[in-house]
Amino acid sequence: MKGWLLDTNVISAAAPARAGHAAALVAWLEQRSDDLYLSAVTIAEIESGIARLRRRGGTHGTDDLASSLLHLYGDHVLAFDLAAARVAGALADLAIKPVPGAACAQRRRRVAGCRASPRE
Repeated sequence: MKGWLLDTNVISAAAPARAGHAAALVAWLEQRSDDLYLSAVTIAEIESGIARLRRRGGTHGTDDLASSLLHLYGDHVLAFDLAAARVAGALADLAIKPVPGAACAQRRRRVAGCRASPRE
């Protein structure tokens, strides 16, 4: 199987409430729809986000999002099993591995005058 595994943030960025801001992304998704896949974890995260929005009183554009995703990608939703969980755990650690100077660069955006230190 070849294709693209879409992360939750990609689906969120292309959601109907934001689609006007992500026209290029939506076009890219439409061009490659046969090669796109979602993880069962992405569906869970989308459902959780919709539930959180509803609890907070905001439902704009969320009512049919999960149903639309299942309609569009129902046969392209990949299971998340034990083997996948073990690989994901290892990848998650790599994703948060400290990069020298990165913490300082991020703080600079918020506070001027950050100096790199060896503990970053």
